[in-house]
Amino acid sequence: QGIACHVNIPPQTIPTHGARGWEWFSMGGTSYLVVANWLTGSNNFDIDSVIYKWNGDGFAVFQTIATHSASAWEWFSVD
Repeated sequence: QGIACHVNIPPQTIPTHGARGWEWFSMGGTSYLVVANWLTGSNNFDIDSVIYKWNGDGFAVFQTIATHSASAWEWFSVD
């Protein structure tokens, strides 16, 4: 049976560009948030999407990935 866990995290503003998808995942005990950016204000669909890493106080940019009109993310593991 699963264990419920509730964490009180203060609100945080995360900059996006037409974000279409958000995905949270945990790896090695560290939390990540991935944002799929869809387009810029000038209708350019070649825009980086961003992986944020929890640093104890909030999510900070960890890595950017070049994407073209990204709309979703899925995490997976490799054994």
